[in-house]
Amino acid sequence: MKPSTPFDSLLYDWEYIKAKSTAKYSCFGRGKAPRSIGGGYTYNDKLVVFYHQSGKWVAMDCRSNEVFDYAQYCRNFLGQNTFVPPKEATYAPPKFEDDSSKIERAKANFARWKHVPPDNYLINERGLSMSSVEGFRETHGRVLKANSHGVVFALKNTKHDFVGMFKRTSAAYFKGEAKRITGQKGVFSAGIDTANRIFVCEGAIDCLSIYELLRRGKMEANTGYIATCGEISQSQKAFLSTTLKSTNATTYICGDNDLGGNKFNSIMKKLLKDKKVLFKQPKEGFKDFNEQLLKYC
Repeated sequence: MKPSTPFDSLLYDWEYIKAKSTAKYSCFGRGKAPRSIGGGYTYNDKLVVFYHQSGKWVAMDCRSNEVFDYAQYCRNFLGQNTFVPPKEATYAPPKFEDDSSKIERAKANFARWKHVPPDNYLINERGLSMSSVEGFRETHGRVLKANSHGVVFALKNTKHDFVGMFKRTSAAYFKGEAKRITGQKGVFSAGIDTANRIFVCEGAIDCLSIYELLRRGKMEANTGYIATCGEISQSQKAFLSTTLKSTNATTYICGDNDLGGNKFNSIMKKLLKDKKVLFKQPKEGFKDFNEQLLKYC
């Protein structure tokens, strides 16, 4: 129902406003309405939104970007003497977690995951054998856990302390695969302290795929693995530079066969410009090493 008076329109329904207003909408956050905003209404063919700032309600005309006191606006333009906040208007200050809280939360999430060897995402959807999954965990520690829902990888910092976890979930379990980092963005690493060669990949599943391919050729001994789990962050650059420049192991940079992989290789080449590195990519026609494992081998 259309609001009967201009002041009633303050107690608006966002869907009604969105449908009826001829104003050009301005959205300050994600979703249907601006973030942390309690309401909006049309007045003289304009859209006004309300939000909480410094302990009081203020309004903004989205066409002129004029910000003004909401209560004063009611008195001046709508003939009202009483300030009534917009209906269902809420304001919650943002919650900030310190680094230690993020890490503890990631540890708790990682601990809750149950590793289920027979019914396993890595086996069912990623082409690894059960002996490889269990062999990797036995050789390199419990740095990953997998079940039918997906897989989680432990992320470490330059001191090799646990700082976060990377989760990759099954497309069969969720509507599309989901990737998420909890805690801080460290790197996934395994076996690098005693390795004669180290493979550096974008994805942790690519590391496991290389392990599977090497294992089939009985060439997986004395091999280490590092994955950035996405684009390389500044903290990861510190880890990679410190770790790889101080080792005598042969370093292989293993970007994907796409633009992202080319960018990854370029960043790594620049980062390790004083160290001899080798570049190893999936066979032609395959995006990454897991696709090669699934379709070629």
